[in-house]
Amino acid sequence: APLLPNWTSDMRSALLLLPLLLLPLLAPAAERPSGEDDAAVIGAGFMDSHPDMMYRQWGVNALRRNDVNGAMDNFRLAARYADKPAQGYLGEMYWYGVEQPRNPVMAYAWMEVAAERGYPLFVELRNEYWATLPLEQHDAARAQASALRAEYGDEVARPRMAEVLRKGPVSYTHLRAHETREDI
Repeated sequence: APLLPNWTSDMRSALLLLPLLLLPLLAPAAERPSGEDDAAVIGAGFMDSHPDMMYRQWGVNALRRNDVNGAMDNFRLAARYADKPAQGYLGEMYWYGVEQPRNPVMAYAWMEVAAERGYPLFVELRNEYWATLPLEQHDAARAQASALRAEYGDEVARPRMAEVLRKGPVSYTHLRAHETREDI
């Protein structure tokens, strides 16, 4: 079964997901580090100082393995450190019902949190999700967004991330013994 089963039914929204999937490739070549630079950065503990990006990468790797539960777990962990792309991934996964029933209320709530900095892609998706929600689900969507914001919103997540950066590198590699250096 395809990872995004409703891909053909809403091509426009699916195409909006594409930049999230290709995010690492979107930087101009001059801004992208070479493979040697990648290894040096990872070897220097960069990812250990950036759990937001590390958990998001683990989530993407899990998606590539069709491990949707692992992907969602890692995206939630990244989201705790204010990672907007991870929050966007969660919104899209709930929207499309990836390996689970579609949940437009949760999709909207995650996208509401992802859009709080005004990133155009997330704002557009949030607005689209809201416009398609039946009126009787609006209160539930607002309440769910509020609950997620209390745990994952910038007001609480950015200080959490700042604390990690202040403390410096912490090894998270013990948490994922099954992940290989190539997976990171």
